[in-house]
Amino acid sequence: MFKYGGFKLFLTKTLFGSILLAFGGFIIISIITHNPNDPGFGKLQAFGITANYFGRLGAFVSSFLLFLFGIYSYVISLFFFFLGGLLLFGFIIKKIILKFFLILISSVLFNHIFAKTYFYEVDEGFIYNAFTNITKSFFKKYDLLFIESYFFNLFLDFAAFLFLIIFLFYIFSIKFRYLKK
Repeated sequence: MFKYGGFKLFLTKTLFGSILLAFGGFIIISIITHNPNDPGFGKLQAFGITANYFGRLGAFVSSFLLFLFGIYSYVISLFFFFLGGLLLFGFIIKKIILKFFLILISSVLFNHIFAKTYFYEVDEGFIYNAFTNITKSFFKKYDLLFIESYFFNLFLDFAAFLFLIIFLFYIFSIKFRYLKK
């Protein structure tokens, strides 16, 4: 903790950490106060009152993220908030770009689990819908019968859940230590 290095690195980390922390908080609050009647991605209105806490900008950002990622937008905003907090407090973060791409990949797995279980009735997002349409059209060309079976879908759900847990544990640097006696 508090391993900033030199003064220049201290200023850089605190500046980027503060920016990412503020950006993550902005996204979280924008998504929480999202109202479907607000102007946003795909619908522009020149008049009217926006219910979003951050006004038109918050309404546009929240509708754009919910359009792309669905409910997984909350996890993406928590990632930016978490990353900003780590940088602000001087923690060493390794492989930031890899973790960001794993966040994007895990959005497909997360939305797959929610779409299959109907746990929360919400739009899955454009990225998940595009990915499923591409994979379905790819497998339809080969006419594989086992893909429509119940056990194959159960296996896919379990594998998606397992990879999602592994990705999120790696991204948020959650480690289990063995209990020692």
